[in-house]
Formats: sequence, C-alpha cells, structure tokens
Amino acid sequence: MKEYHIISIDKRWALKLRGAKRAIKLFDDRQAAIDYAKGISHTDCIKICVHNKDATINEVIIISIFMKFIEGSMYIHQSFHFTWEMTDKTFIGSEFIGLDPKHAFDEPEALFDMMEDAENKDGFMPKLMADLKGLIGDNNYIFDSYGIGEDGFDLMFYIKEIIYKYKLKVINDWKKYNNFDRIMHFKEKKLNACPCHY
Repeated sequence: MKEYHIISIDKRWALKLRGAKRAIKLFDDRQAAIDYAKGISHTDCIKICVHNKDATINEVIIISIFMKFIEGSMYIHQSFHFTWEMTDKTFIGSEFIGLDPKHAFDEPEALFDMMEDAENKDGFMPKLMADLKGLIGDNNYIFDSYGIGEDGFDLMFYIKEIIYKYKLKVINDWKKYNNFDRIMHFKEKKLNACPCHY
C-alpha cells in the first residue's frame, strides 16, 4: 500500500510519498491537498495521513481500489450482475438496436455483436437502467459501463460513498420485491476494510 503524507511547509501544504525527500505537489490549503491525494490513480489501496501544522496526524484516509474521487465527492464502484433470465423481465429497447421486444437470442455473442455499434450506452436494457438509476437517485451516481458474458450481463455504476450503504439496501429491497433473487447478484463493498496486504 502506498502511503502519502500531507504536511505543512512554510504556510503551504505538501503532498509527499512516504520516504520521499521531495514533495509531489504544493498547495495553498490543506483541503486542496487532500482532494488531490484522493484523486491519485491507484491500482492498490492508498493511505493518506493528513497532518496538523504541528506535525501530529489529524486523520488517516484509506482509499481502496474500488473507490474514486470525482468532482469533489468520493464514489464506490458497484457492479450489478444479471443472468440472461432478466431479458424475460425487461428487454432491449427498439431505440437501441431496433429489435422487437419478443425477439429471442440464441447466443449472447450475437447480442454483443449487435451492441458494439451502439452510440448510447444508456440504451442497453433501458427499463432496467431507468429502474436502477431511479433507485440510486439523480446526482448520486455516474454510470460506468455494461459488460456481457456467457452467464449474463453486468451494469456498473459509481455510487456516492455518503449514500452507498443506504442505496444498496434500497436496491436489495427492490430485488426481493420483484423476486429477482435468482437472477440479480451483487456484493456490498466493505468501506472500512482495505482489501490489500500491508
């Protein structure tokens, strides 16, 4: 795990990698340094130690590989997996690839080939997408992408950390209400644990 420190130097704030002699960048205020550090691209967990002016540690922030700092907010990457049985409940809208809702797919690869040229990624499973977006709520998510496999498909979102646990509970209740337990799967991320080796 990479460890960064935000320390006070001559009325400015420096972001340093632990053990480094030089600062990565200098900032006029501590919050700007924290925001920058949160946005650092990483492939493993990172630890950010935020110091007070007297060099004592004020807070420690752990950012996992599934977290992303976007436009001033922390988001959690969440994937929702659906088996192909979900296509019996919702269908690919005609505005996406011009298919009749009763059209059956023998091979998932054929469906994938038809979708490759799609211009609007929100067009994939539009009713299901609208349901999920409504459950998460406007301004609480960023749609990432969808993925297709032999056993089904995934819809992937970044969900604001501040409402993440609550919104997953809402989605889980919706899943149970609609009897989607067999065809929809997702795991809640443990926000207080960093899945990496120390």
